[in-house]
Amino acid sequence: MSSSTRSTFRMETKTQIAVFDVDGTLIANNIGITFVRYLDRARAIRPIPKIVVAIGYALYKVKFVGFETAIRLGNFALAGLDISRVATLANECFEKEIRPRIFQDGLNEIKARKQQGYTIILATGAHEAIAAPFGRYVGADVTVCTRSVIANDKYGWQAKGEIPYKTKKRDLVKSAITEIVGQKRLEITVYTDEEKDLALFDIADHFVAVNADTVIRQTAKSHNGRIVEFR
Repeated sequence: MSSSTRSTFRMETKTQIAVFDVDGTLIANNIGITFVRYLDRARAIRPIPKIVVAIGYALYKVKFVGFETAIRLGNFALAGLDISRVATLANECFEKEIRPRIFQDGLNEIKARKQQGYTIILATGAHEAIAAPFGRYVGADVTVCTRSVIANDKYGWQAKGEIPYKTKKRDLVKSAITEIVGQKRLEITVYTDEEKDLALFDIADHFVAVNADTVIRQTAKSHNGRIVEFR
């Protein structure tokens, strides 16, 4: 192979990225809500956050507040808690209530992509405390999630940076990709299920609708994407 041919080959090689939504795509549960409920049963949530979260989730269930508020409530539930204690409870929650419910088809898809050399990114609104063990288990290279301000080894009530929701989730994923691979040429495959994550398709070269609602299914179909069911 001549040097010019090798140069052309290098120019045409793209870094392959696979972006996976979590709730509804890799698992039927909402992992953030599952974790908050686990914390509540363990009587770990402090009194004031407990009251705020209880009221907030009641309003969310009757659709008086939106999903972004529910994400912030999940963050607020950890306010004042020691990081080490939360990590212990998160690992317990993951092993007991989340890991057994992860879709095997999703795990197989991630494994296949990794074998093909893809960088795997998870994108979820769930808090980093529960998103991190999820990401480690499935083999993600990066997990985009909600993060807290931390002081004195305790979680604060404020989120650190943007909440991964709709266009903000898309932008956080884009930033994560840039941080990993810089300005290399990319080929991005996005897996998602629900209209609220439609913005993720803005960065996709390949569209995969997983257990999808009508909007995601039709969008994937219009871009010659895949339509799959993970179980």
